[in-house]
Amino acid sequence: MRDFEETDGSQKSNGRKQPAWPHWYQNEPYNPRRQRPGPELSSPQWRHPQPLDRPPYPRFQSPPFPHQPPPYHYYRPRDDKHACHSALVLILMRGLPGSGKSTRARELLSTGPSGIILSTDDYFAHKDGYHYDPSLLGAAHEWNQRRARGALHDGRSPVIIDNTNIQAWEMKPYVKMALESGYKVDFCEPDTRWKYDPYELEKRNKHGVPQEKIAQMMDRFSFPISIDIVMNSEEPFHVNQRHRPEQPQMMRKKPNLNNF
Repeated sequence: MRDFEETDGSQKSNGRKQPAWPHWYQNEPYNPRRQRPGPELSSPQWRHPQPLDRPPYPRFQSPPFPHQPPPYHYYRPRDDKHACHSALVLILMRGLPGSGKSTRARELLSTGPSGIILSTDDYFAHKDGYHYDPSLLGAAHEWNQRRARGALHDGRSPVIIDNTNIQAWEMKPYVKMALESGYKVDFCEPDTRWKYDPYELEKRNKHGVPQEKIAQMMDRFSFPISIDIVMNSEEPFHVNQRHRPEQPQMMRKKPNLNNF
């Protein structure tokens, strides 16, 4: 008779002790259970759904103040028919008073062998200081244009026009003479962070231009700008009339036909 009966498989009739579960640790080594391929692993297009009521990430929220894109810097369309690849260059500075355009103009002066800066404000600069007279503004612009024409004739480069150049028609005389002289034309604006802040510009401009006047100039700022836009622009009527010589008025009265 057997000493004991087999109950759970851990002992057999031969008296030798056997493991209770030989099928999973003797037949093959133990491996951790692998994850079964499911929708989240087999499909590369699957993404975790985002809750609909989740607020946007603060970093990508729009700023609390309106932002207007600045005018283009050195903007020229690809189809500009006036494109020129000359080594001689005319640079038209653009910017409100106090924006730093004169500082930027001095930095650009060293980019050529014989650079020169020409500003209409020089007309009002005297030994005893700066005296601006609005009635002489037309004469001042013509004086500066004559200086620019002479610099282009002499082959100076870069010729830098350091005016505000707010509107396209204001730059037309310079662009026209530059193209006729075989010059390349560039438009340049300062890179200062306050160049569109009338309050800061009032404090920084050296000629005492008030904040209200600067804001009006900002409203008239033409952008985008290009050579074609400038050449197709027209002077306002009051400026066109200013260039014309005054015609003597005819003082003779027409005859009264009733007297004959």
